[in-house]
Amino acid sequence: MSCHKLFKRINRPDEVNYAHADKETVVKELHFATYGISSDPLTQLSIIIAALIHDTAHSGVPNAQLALERPIMVAKYGKYSVAEQHSLDVSLELLEAPCYANLRTCIFPTQDDQDRFRQLVINSVLATDIFDKDLGAMRKARWEKAFGNDSAGKGLDELSMDRKATIVLEHVIQASDVAHTVRQNDTVLCRLHYGTHSL
Repeated sequence: MSCHKLFKRINRPDEVNYAHADKETVVKELHFATYGISSDPLTQLSIIIAALIHDTAHSGVPNAQLALERPIMVAKYGKYSVAEQHSLDVSLELLEAPCYANLRTCIFPTQDDQDRFRQLVINSVLATDIFDKDLGAMRKARWEKAFGNDSAGKGLDELSMDRKATIVLEHVIQASDVAHTVRQNDTVLCRLHYGTHSL
């Protein structure tokens, strides 16, 4: 739900006032302003699916503890993002079930679409591992390369546009992953309002 709301915050051509520009110009400008995200339904769907599956089969313990409790998983996935990799394995294997053949055809009708879908989902789910310091340092370096002072004034070629889109998508899923901690809880508010303290 949070990913969907954040995507809605990215301007879409049908939500723009066309009084001063023709639709084709607005679509083109929005495409570049959002690093291609606003005009790429497969990207948006991939991130929504990644948000849905990112904690599949999660045992409720952080990766460091998981590594101690389940050495077999560390042997399979390595020492990084163990829970996230396990969620990906379980979810993508489920998507490959014969009963989802029509769904797969709708999501990615071509091999290129399938490859792009998988890469987007994998990158997004792995981005939810926010406690790994090495991964965090790599993300900060990518951010600096894409949005830092050295990037100012440079043209937006396809590589820099993809880099910026990747970073934006990582932040969308990370913000969505922790959004439940700031979400209004109507039940708690209602009980506090009426003076009931038992939850």
